[in-house]
Amino acid sequence: MTVNSPNLSKAHNVSVLRQFHALTKPRVIQLIVFCALIGMVLAVPGVPSLAELERAAIACLGIWLVAAAAAAFNCIVEQGIDAKMKRTAWRATASGELRNGQTLLFAALSAALITASFTASAGSLSVSVLDKEGKPVQDAVVVIVPANKTVLPKKPLATQAVVNQEKMQFIPSVTLVPVGAKVNFVNNDPWDHHVRSSPAGMGQFNTTNAGFELRLEGKSEGKPAKSSEVTLDKAGVLGATLLGCFIHGSMRGYVYASESPWAAKTGADGLAVFDDLPDGAAQVKLWQADQLVDVPAQAATIGAAPAKSSFQLTVVPRRRRV
Repeated sequence: MTVNSPNLSKAHNVSVLRQFHALTKPRVIQLIVFCALIGMVLAVPGVPSLAELERAAIACLGIWLVAAAAAAFNCIVEQGIDAKMKRTAWRATASGELRNGQTLLFAALSAALITASFTASAGSLSVSVLDKEGKPVQDAVVVIVPANKTVLPKKPLATQAVVNQEKMQFIPSVTLVPVGAKVNFVNNDPWDHHVRSSPAGMGQFNTTNAGFELRLEGKSEGKPAKSSEVTLDKAGVLGATLLGCFIHGSMRGYVYASESPWAAKTGADGLAVFDDLPDGAAQVKLWQADQLVDVPAQAATIGAAPAKSSFQLTVVPRRRRV
């Protein structure tokens, strides 16, 4: 009489899992992964960033999986020798407890997981922007155009933005949006303002390139500020737009509409960092308000190792009004 016990079935499943685990030669893999991790830590100067630690973890997982697949396949190749040796005769492939087909399937699944783990990994690129004197430049726009256009950023550019007119300034002075975004202009000053737009750079001197024009009444005490919205969905909005005011000629601001989803403004340290770029070739472009002559684009290769790129302007940007 045969008795089917749930406990016996559970014990059998645990035993099979242990057999598969043993195929990977776990002690050898631990040593391989440990040595690889030490090499990764030593290769990065200073304290690793969170993104670098994430990539290291994914890399360690990939190394573990590829070593596990190789070890399992090796057990099939050497099962005849293993069966003759007392030290290795207990292996499931040598004793016949696991069939070759099961072991090959395990190795194939491990290999498939390798592909998934490295697909999940993304490269990073740090772009520094310096002025003519070698000082960091804030609010420069860096645009990345990867050859692989099927991957999108985890955090896309905002499709709505607000530009305030306050103390006779456009705040923020540089607004970065994707093409098709809606930009809401708000006048928080008690006097009237215009919003006139024209192409930035050398295009501002071409009077045929007319942009949009708005007039916003001054804010009355106790009442909401006047605002008007513009959608950047027309031909010619791509790139940088110069903002000004007919009434107050000193007012100046910019809106940059990026066709690429990979775009960012530099911080006070002059850096723009991209942490989830697709691997492969990419083009790095730069725009800065006071740099009227375009800076040549640079080529970059995105991979497992963090990449860096550097630009230097031929001008010193004007100081911001405070």
